[in-house]
Amino acid sequence: MSFNLILKNYPLIKLSPFSYSVFSNMFTSSTKPTTRTLCKSLAISILILYIIYIISCSQSSLLFTNLTSNRPNHANTLFLSPTNVTHLVFGIASSSNTWRARRRYVESWWRPNVTQGFIFLDRTRRDFFPWPPSSPPLRISEDTSRYRDFNKHRFQQAIRVVHMVAEAFAAANDGVRWYIMTDDDTIVFVDNLVDVLRKYDHRKYFYVGANAESISSNWFHSFEMGFGGAGYALSYPLAELVVKNLDVYKD
Repeated sequence: MSFNLILKNYPLIKLSPFSYSVFSNMFTSSTKPTTRTLCKSLAISILILYIIYIISCSQSSLLFTNLTSNRPNHANTLFLSPTNVTHLVFGIASSSNTWRARRRYVESWWRPNVTQGFIFLDRTRRDFFPWPPSSPPLRISEDTSRYRDFNKHRFQQAIRVVHMVAEAFAAANDGVRWYIMTDDDTIVFVDNLVDVLRKYDHRKYFYVGANAESISSNWFHSFEMGFGGAGYALSYPLAELVVKNLDVYKD
């Protein structure tokens, strides 16, 4: 940065009367200066310019610091705020045949008005109502018959459970960081789950889960996947990507 630029950007920085007198003595004196006088004057001038430069840099650094500290950075703020239970949405797969027996499992860890998510049933039954407030809100799974030609899984409910990701995403996506897919016979330790997910950057593509406890299940499906029975978590961007590509092969 040149001296002229410093003065232009920081007009409050002025040369002191002493520095003006130095320049005046150097260039307008009628007396012929000696070499010693010239060197001394030059040294003083350089020192003054250096001091002005240091002061200017300090003010520039302070100004930059103030601007950057006051400028909102929503992405960084979002990541730096710790993940908590309100950032999670649960998709719990159940069925009309299993819900009555497994309802107590879900209610043992569900926190009404705190946790958010849904129970997804294949169909309703009259004896399920009135729906208890101690259970997650009820959703009836969408019709997935259009996938019949692609459904080679021996359990015909598999596609319905996979499609639950899209339905949970459509139902709740404001301020959500993680979507957790699980079954109705899984006990979730919510605080432990939050502690685990807090370690990951929810703005990136993350698929968090664990292998099945069954060797045969890992062998037939994959040793590299998190099983839905125990539960797995998708970061918001990954869930969004799954939803966009879920119907790539739709008729």
